Parts: sequence; C-alpha cells; structure tokens
Amino acid sequence: MLALLSSGNLTPRQLNFSYELLRLISNRMALVREFSPDLSFAVVLDEGHPASRCMGTFGSGFYRYWSTAEVSEILHGWLAVLETGHMPTELARLAEPGVDAALFRVLCRAWAAKPVRIQRAERVAVSDRKIEVVHRLGTLHRLIRQPDEQKLQTAAALPQDNFSSASDLRVYGFVTSRRKDKALPAVSVRPEETPLAKEVFNQWEIENISQTGLGVSLDAVGNEWVSLGELLGYKEGEGAAWSVGIVRRIRRLHREKIFLGIETLTDRPVAAALRGMDVKAVDPRTMPEHVWQGGVIALFVPLTRNERSINTLIVPVASYMLGKQYYMSARGKFFQIALGKVLEKGRDWYLVEIELVKALEGMPSAAP
Repeated sequence: MLALLSSGNLTPRQLNFSYELLRLISNRMALVREFSPDLSFAVVLDEGHPASRCMGTFGSGFYRYWSTAEVSEILHGWLAVLETGHMPTELARLAEPGVDAALFRVLCRAWAAKPVRIQRAERVAVSDRKIEVVHRLGTLHRLIRQPDEQKLQTAAALPQDNFSSASDLRVYGFVTSRRKDKALPAVSVRPEETPLAKEVFNQWEIENISQTGLGVSLDAVGNEWVSLGELLGYKEGEGAAWSVGIVRRIRRLHREKIFLGIETLTDRPVAAALRGMDVKAVDPRTMPEHVWQGGVIALFVPLTRNERSINTLIVPVASYMLGKQYYMSARGKFFQIALGKVLEKGRDWYLVEIELVKALEGMPSAAP
C-alpha cells in the first residue's frame, strides 16, 4: 500500500506518516485468494512487484486480493474533520508538519476502493516563456496590493483643483476628500527621485499551459522549499498582474531538475485586511508582515469548484476559527463576513469559504 504513493509527490515526513497510518488501519483489510469485482488491489506473492489495481480475473494461485472500501470510508471521515481546521483525535499522536487535508486527498485518491478518474485540461506545450515566482503569504499579499498603493500615492500627490476631482477617492479603505487648501501652493512630489531597488524573483521555465494552470521546470538546487500544496504567486513578465496558485504535482526529472504542475486558483486576487468584531488593535504577537491597515492580511480569491462559484479567503493559520466573524476591507469596500470550512491548508495559511453577513458603509469604530 505504501508503494502506491511512489509518484514523488510526498515529502519524507508525509511518507512516514502514511506508513504509521497504514499500521493503524491495516486491520481493516484482509487478503483473499479468490477474485471478485468488489476487490481493489492485488499482489503476486512470488514476484517482487508492488501492489496494483485489480484489472480483471487472474489465474495464478500466487495472487492475493483485498478491498479498501472500509479504509476509504475512514479516510474520508478524517478528511472531513481536517477540512474544518482540526486534527482527528485518533491521529493526534501521529501529527507532524505536512499532515493536512491536502495529504489526505492524495491518500483518498491513491487508496480508493475503485480507480478515481481525473479529467485534466488539455495542455499546450510552449517554449521560451518564463514566470517570476514568490511564496509565503506575507510576501504575496505585499506584491498584490502594491499597484493599488502606488495609485493611491500618485492620486494624493496630484492637485485637485477642478470639479471632477472633488469626489472622494476610496482605495483599500482610505478616503481622500476634496482639498480645502487650494490657495496654498502645491508641493511637487516626484517619487521617481527616490527609486526603490528592484526586486529580483525566482524564474521558472514554462513547459505547458492549460485552462486550469501550467507546468513548469526548475532547478532543484535553490528551490528545496518547494513541496506539494505550496502556495505560490507568479506572473509572466514585467507589468503583469500576479496570479495565485497551488503546487499539485511534483516530478523529479533527474537530480538537477524538477517538474511542477501548478493549479491556478485565480488571476485576479484582491488584497484585504481583517479586523475583529471588537475592532481592537491586532495582537502584538502577530508577525509584522501579517499586519496591514490595522488588521490582519488576507487574500480574497473567487473560485469555481464543481461548477459552483464560491467566495474564499486565504488567511494566516492563527486567524482561522470556524464560524468566526470579521470586518473585512478590500479596495475601499467593507463587509462583515463569517469564516466557513477549510478548503486547502498550507504551512502558514488556510484557504476557507466565507459567508457575507452584510455590506458596510465603512469600518466600525472601536467602542470607547
């Protein structure tokens, strides 16, 4: 059963957990001599090959078969618990980094009672194209909000001396109203006089693209942080907008090269800030890169899953609790939201469904 996970997608820690998990649930499977259509896997006792799917009736007396129907039911039950952001009680002693809902989806598919057919979008091979890549939620949030912050700075520096500029400019929750000091000489602001150092990002070669994502190749050296389920931000070329995706497949071509399959979550993420219902200051223990506009960072990600459009947020792990409500600000709009179930989980982030409680005119003030 462990050999069925040899695709290279799992880390050593995840493989070790899978082994310990099999020790826990192996008594829910039994070897039988006779083949029947409801059996899942087969192994040949006199050959040195790993288990394989039952594809039909075999004649040799050295074949043994077993069903994973009960195991599959148990795994799906634990997956449902993990998707709420909790660890099943039975697995608490086995828990370690990398044990999350994404891993259990892999196990549910690999050990399913019957083969799971995955329809992949058609891939188109490309050449001479690269993407710039970043990871970590804090870095990705900063880069996504950067263009809007630059627009805000530019607008604040421009004179507002005509009727058309009298309307309020609302960006990311800040409002700049009509200037009342038109009689005063305008101060010339020239941001280009103090240029910032240009950031240098990792660059990966695009091998193919599809409607749902892309395949890329990269050097193994220097990219040891890459793992299954890793949250990425990427863009193609100068001036392009950042997209958000998750690593779904890892294939090691050889010792120096790795191939990744990346699912694109959205090509239009929106930077947001979350504040508690008491509108108090952020916990001082929160990492500085996770604080923005007096709240905790989040990324609004519109998704389509099973032909259903859903609103989701990527939030830091410490900010999640099922049903917890927040005030959210994003691009000058304000909402009261409630966090739903966990759809994906990474080392420092959750992708969660959100429910809109109500729209707000502005951010409520803290009680005196």
